[in-house]
Amino acid sequence: MKSKFGKALLFSAAAFGVSAFVATNTPAHAASVKVTSNRALSNNVNSRNYLANGSNALYNKAGALKGARVVASKTTLSGLRTKGDSGQSYFRGYRVAKLSNGSYYMKVVSFDKHYRGWIYVGKSNAASNTQSVSGGLNYTQTFKQGSVSSDVSGATYNFKSTPLTYTQPDWTQYKVGRNTKSTSASTNDSLKVTGIGTKTNGRDSNATYYFVEDANTPAANGWIKASDVVKAGQSVVNKDQVKVNYVDGDGNTVSSQTFTNPNYQTQSAANYLGTSISGQVVSAIPSGYSAPSDASANNAAIAAAQYGGEVNFTVTKNQANLFSVAPQYSVTVNTKSYNSLPGDPVGQDAVVTGGLNSTTGKVTEKMSAKLQKLAAATTTNATSQSATFTNQQIFDALKSAGLDDFYVLEYTGLNTNQTVSTASATGQPNIAGLFGGTNSLGGSSDLTSLLGSAGSLLSGSDTGSGLSSILSGVGGALGDLANSILGGTISYRVVEISTSASALPNNVKLGSTVTIPYTVTSTKAFKFDSSDNASAADKAAAKVFLNQGTDKNTYQPNDLSNLYSVVKGITGTDDNGTALADSSFTSSTTSIDSLLNQITQ
Repeated sequence: MKSKFGKALLFSAAAFGVSAFVATNTPAHAASVKVTSNRALSNNVNSRNYLANGSNALYNKAGALKGARVVASKTTLSGLRTKGDSGQSYFRGYRVAKLSNGSYYMKVVSFDKHYRGWIYVGKSNAASNTQSVSGGLNYTQTFKQGSVSSDVSGATYNFKSTPLTYTQPDWTQYKVGRNTKSTSASTNDSLKVTGIGTKTNGRDSNATYYFVEDANTPAANGWIKASDVVKAGQSVVNKDQVKVNYVDGDGNTVSSQTFTNPNYQTQSAANYLGTSISGQVVSAIPSGYSAPSDASANNAAIAAAQYGGEVNFTVTKNQANLFSVAPQYSVTVNTKSYNSLPGDPVGQDAVVTGGLNSTTGKVTEKMSAKLQKLAAATTTNATSQSATFTNQQIFDALKSAGLDDFYVLEYTGLNTNQTVSTASATGQPNIAGLFGGTNSLGGSSDLTSLLGSAGSLLSGSDTGSGLSSILSGVGGALGDLANSILGGTISYRVVEISTSASALPNNVKLGSTVTIPYTVTSTKAFKFDSSDNASAADKAAAKVFLNQGTDKNTYQPNDLSNLYSVVKGITGTDDNGTALADSSFTSSTTSIDSLLNQITQ
């Protein structure tokens, strides 16, 4: 009984032993399986680099042989397949054995020599084609070379710190690494890049390497990580940093910023920096600049970013037009130069007539609208930060905005002691036009509170009693106010302001102050008066504005160019000595608030 029981027990244990062995995927050893060939590989070393794929374990000898034991399990090898090291977990194959059962095993060693042994590679002879293996290995390219771009090959570099190059980039070939002769070089040596490549399979974050040639120490020629060299004259960037140079369209550096990532070992530089529309780089774009609409170049630069290196990120200056900032003006009157336009139409945001329209003739609009058009003129749009513009381009921009030749209605005084002259904020000959809108100081005038019931005259837009009374100079609170300001009677003039291409500055650079010289001519001062005793000029002016008479369809409301022509034609002369006296012109920028202060004091 005991004997039979003992035999049964031993048999059961043996059965369980086999079962346990199969469960770990270790091949069953057959006494008849033998090695039929075992030869060293002589193929090119580049075709004998592998990654273990985890489908087979690594053994101390061919796994089907009796006595084979596991050196590295399938789980261990599977982990090495995706390990984020510098390349230490690659394997080099150097022998192939064929077994009597038709299986082939390759002997391999990891680049760091931590693992060495035999692994199953299929049923075909791996020695004849080392790149076409199956089983537990996959052939891999450890380093991929590319073409050197002109901006890299054309630059001069220096070593960042202790010079150290590699015969082959570190951990890309087995037992081929440092160029020990390179340590005799200097950080001041001039380096030229003649080769470029990247690690693969995620090793070292697919780091970029340069092959550098040292003009001072040729023995130092070799491969080096791109982040370990720096362009001559540029600052050193640490291994956890990326330097971003913000450059304009001409390649000029606007500013630079160095970004430091504490997670640089696990996060790629490109992922850390972001994209051309979001992330670290965009958030730090210098004030006054923005990312260009075409993001392709910036995205490519970010994608190639490496820790310890730097990239250029193109930005566009927000002021992309010569007239994005309102231009300064100068005018010539009576052969004398002045620094402002008559009546301050810019500060008053006056309604002016200027610019041609094929349907309605001269275009009448606010000065601010014309300046906006000027700032958007295509002929003065900048394509680069060093753009310059000819006088013809500047003139074309002025013409497109209706500012090459335009007309302003002004309130004026004929009294030699009263030099007030100011542009109408509405382009119409009524007191609302004198005081309405925003003045040159940015303030406004509340005539209702100043004039009381007389302010109701301002609310009428017809040609009835309210406006008619104003046009004929009737007294009362409103008339007294106007008479006090304008020297005894409400008078007007229409001023033509014009320039030409030949008068404008030439080759003006973007960002410069643009001074536009204008020539100014004017009608005599006149009143809008259609009474029997009125002068021909006053009657004609009233007829034009009020759109009266048989020729009423000739004129457009607020068409100051027509008003200018009619009054000028009847008077027969542009008596600038009267209409644009030097003293009157000098004070033409007097603000409405200042005028009101004079009256109320």
